[in-house]
Amino acid sequence: LDGDGELMGVVLLPRGGRVEAPTYEEEVRLTAVTRSIAGSLSLISAMERSREREAKAMQRADESDARREAAESEHRHLLERERGVRAFRSLGSLDEAWVGYSATMRALAERIAAVSAGDAPLCLLAEPGAGVAAVARAIHAKSACCDGPLVILDAASMRDGDALASLVGDQRGARPRPGWFEHAMGGTLVIEDVAALGHDAHVALLDAVRDARARRIGAVDPYACKVRLVLVARRAVSELDLPSELVSKVSATLQIPPLRARADD
Repeated sequence: LDGDGELMGVVLLPRGGRVEAPTYEEEVRLTAVTRSIAGSLSLISAMERSREREAKAMQRADESDARREAAESEHRHLLERERGVRAFRSLGSLDEAWVGYSATMRALAERIAAVSAGDAPLCLLAEPGAGVAAVARAIHAKSACCDGPLVILDAASMRDGDALASLVGDQRGARPRPGWFEHAMGGTLVIEDVAALGHDAHVALLDAVRDARARRIGAVDPYACKVRLVLVARRAVSELDLPSELVSKVSATLQIPPLRARADD
């Protein structure tokens, strides 16, 4: 027993061939030895309990630190998101279709605000699904032709040999067909996958940019073509098979990052 009377263990002594009971002196010595052992065991047990309490306290402190760090991280994220929302609102380009509050997307919004005011052609470098339509709406909203229509055309969906007629229109036949230039007159024409257009259609784009005119297939006289072009490609227009003069007319190129490159959003 320890000093508090708690049982700490049992000491077994082999008697060998002895049959008589221990003497009084032997009992006293044995009691002293067992109490000393019990005291040592009690001290060891107390130290172990103290270490367990200390370990639990440290674990609780670590958990508290982890919760505090998580809360601070969430707070910083919310502040960053709030700054992003304010930045987009100040640029006037935040709408329901625009998803992006990261630093990358805020930089893109600032770039849009810087290049959208004129009427020179722009190029968007983007993968499918990167959000071309939302960026195009932001560009159109801040351009000089914002009161006109916004037309988004997928060049890859056109039938072979029909790209030129789709752009400039077709005067042949009993029912003349207007082209996309005319549908987008006074506004913005966004051409996705511009590389899919043929050479003749690329030349028609150049005529529209350089001379502000186009001519329907089968027509004699051209018509005025006031359209702001936004060309969408997966690589730089300088690497595409486009007329060099058309490439030189592109005033700015904007890179739209894919979602995997902006995990914060």
